Amino acid sequence: MSTKTPEKLYTIKEIPYRGLGFIAARKIEKGERILSEAPLIRVPRSTVSKTQVQERISREVAALSQDERQSFFALHNAFKDKETRELGIVHTNALPFGSNASAGGVFVQASRINHACLQNSQNTWNEDLQQLTIHAFRDIGKGEEITLFYLHDRTNYSQRRRALQQRFRFT
Repeated sequence: MSTKTPEKLYTIKEIPYRGLGFIAARKIEKGERILSEAPLIRVPRSTVSKTQVQERISREVAALSQDERQSFFALHNAFKDKETRELGIVHTNALPFGSNASAGGVFVQASRINHACLQNSQNTWNEDLQQLTIHAFRDIGKGEEITLFYLHDRTNYSQRRRALQQRFRFT
């Protein structure tokens, strides 16, 4: 009796001017689950001081296995000049646990999904699984980049550019 390995829906590749990102390995249907992943570390939204956040992140990173720590430190840090390495990686890569979530997380894979103002996937926090799930927001063609909308609301173009520059250091 043979077991069938599920077909991988995406590959992670270098994308010009965008860094690493998800590319659809086949056509993905609207509503199809692309990924379900538990966070490497959990991050509270800015309801605590920067010092408290740094201490918490340092503890969580120290508690990771060697492989998990290696995966964490392989993530991009857009804030090398302003933050500790750990905090910079968190600020660059943390995704919220849903649109009105009070916390978020850093993920080995999901943190590699790039932003688009007209995204083709959406993330939600599955409380039962304790995992972030990514589903196709519309049909996604083979070879197309899989993207998320990083911000909490859809402001006008100049407000989005300003928010993306401040929060993620890109526009």
